Amino acid sequence: MQLNDAQITAWGQQQPPPQTTQEALGRLHETVQNCLKAFQGDQLVHTQAHLEDTLLQTLVAMRSLGLEADRGLMRALARGKQSVEQRFFLIFPDRVEIRVAGEYRGGWPLYTQDDYAATLQVARDLRCEVQHTDAQQLDLFRPDPLTTMGTPHALK
Repeated sequence: MQLNDAQITAWGQQQPPPQTTQEALGRLHETVQNCLKAFQGDQLVHTQAHLEDTLLQTLVAMRSLGLEADRGLMRALARGKQSVEQRFFLIFPDRVEIRVAGEYRGGWPLYTQDDYAATLQVARDLRCEVQHTDAQQLDLFRPDPLTTMGTPHALK
């Protein structure tokens, strides 16, 4: 099963599905707390079950934001490849992130080719490594899919 398919299945199993992104994130927080409690109580079988539930709740929370699970995983892996000693400009088609020692330090949207060229010049000036990724970031200007249609839009 592909991750995006698992995300759709996880959403369908929610009874009832979350009505807001905040509700979806609240459910995720609750499953993480249950996982920690089980782990602290040395209940490893329960810890595993709660950790698996946390994965499903993460997929549901991502869908409530209109994020594709596959693309999110690719972005996370790209960020994880960074050496803790290096400074990176992580360039997405629509956004740039600056990371130092693996920590997010800032970023900005890319609207035009000139923005992209200026970003590359700044990276060179600051002697930062540049990494490109083709995964899209969250579109902050798109309406919330939960409030506009009742359920998230079909993921691409």
